[in-house]
Amino acid sequence: MTTFHPFPRLPWELRARVWELTVEPRTVEVDLRYNHPITRDMATRYFLSLGAYTRNPEHVSVLHLRSSTPVPAPLQTCLEARIHLTEEDVMVGRHTGRPFYKKAFDELPEAKANEWKDIPLPAQLRLELGLTPLNEPRRYVWINFDLDMLSIGERRLYEFKPYYKDIKRLKIAREFDDVYNRRFGNLRWVYNLHEFRNYLLLVVNLRELHVVCLDGLKYWRTAAAAVAVAGAGVGAGAGEARPGPGPGPDGGGDCTCPYFPASLSEDKVLLIDNKTGKRRTYAENKKRRRR
Repeated sequence: MTTFHPFPRLPWELRARVWELTVEPRTVEVDLRYNHPITRDMATRYFLSLGAYTRNPEHVSVLHLRSSTPVPAPLQTCLEARIHLTEEDVMVGRHTGRPFYKKAFDELPEAKANEWKDIPLPAQLRLELGLTPLNEPRRYVWINFDLDMLSIGERRLYEFKPYYKDIKRLKIAREFDDVYNRRFGNLRWVYNLHEFRNYLLLVVNLRELHVVCLDGLKYWRTAAAAVAVAGAGVGAGAGEARPGPGPGPDGGGDCTCPYFPASLSEDKVLLIDNKTGKRRTYAENKKRRRR
């Protein structure tokens, strides 16, 4: 049977439960980039508007948010399903609790200079850059933070700071061969080390982490040891206390690595070889390192 015609006549509670059962875990790809699209001509014309933030408007970074992941299928089924799965209070005032899906990444800084300043762009400049008008909703991505795996590829974790507490399942792609080969002058290695040491710890509700090892699993035995040593005793950032390892809030955490949040167990950290597709948990990788 492909069509169940009496479905609209079912009690609301049954229909709601059916919509909830359609929610499945997904991998949500998010490509977040800040580039410099302001030309010299634009910089000249808008200097008075942007000069308070930067001496050179050409240095302004503008956000471009993209996702190759389609909108969840239940949200495209009908209005009833969309409302029930995305809003808290639905259908004759009944309270459904926290929504299954939420709009995300529309709170990220849209433009910045010197890396940290949020810059309000003039309306006309927004049009020239192809950004949404001020009175219209910004781009967003539908995601269920409890079930969906957020995949950010090689994007930097600090760009997602407003969502640190929401992220529970994360997939990243990183390279660490420079740690293995001791080429400490490589900036890619410095960025990866800094990120694991200072930012990953702040994702305090992280329950599962997948790391795509761009240079293969064999380099990560030594790399993991090097980063762990560097992370020991290092704070989460200037003026911030670093959460220590140990059991998570629900008792599920059991991670002794100093750069993992306390909520994350070592057996929930999966290392994936980008070249062969081979998979190994962090705990298994650590045992191999000790041999």
